[in-house]
Amino acid sequence: MAAVAITLAGCGSSSAPVDKGGFTDKERTQAQAALDTFKGTAIPGTIVQLTATIGLPSVCRVHYSGKNTDTLYLVMAWRPQKRTSNAFTWFTAQIGPSGPIPTSLHLGVEPSLDSLEAHYGVAYTRPFDPCQIDAFGNLLVVPWVGAYPPSGKARVLPSG
Repeated sequence: MAAVAITLAGCGSSSAPVDKGGFTDKERTQAQAALDTFKGTAIPGTIVQLTATIGLPSVCRVHYSGKNTDTLYLVMAWRPQKRTSNAFTWFTAQIGPSGPIPTSLHLGVEPSLDSLEAHYGVAYTRPFDPCQIDAFGNLLVVPWVGAYPPSGKARVLPSG
């Protein structure tokens, strides 16, 4: 009987556990290594300047396209503060095996929330995880274990 219980306990456990965003620990580690390639570039300084001017981003997400863990997609978005004249700001990037892909780095400003959300693209397509910014502009991948958003209305996430 004990042998049957041990055998059954192993059934279905061949895949690594995933968080609510669909990342495994291995994918999160790979994503952090990809984000670490920003160090030594102008990207952390730009993020610090945006955050100092506008505040913390309302969206900071990293995403892999399907099973492709060669390219990480980063999406960041800031909602306007009164002093920013309704500037909905966004930043997107792709990070390949050799680091940031220069032609993929885009920073822009939109006049409305709807036009800002058009830039979210794959930000809410699984697998994704949130990211956060430290005081030096470095991005850190964090597991998505809590409800999103922590306050406010729930968001319907695209299936994928």
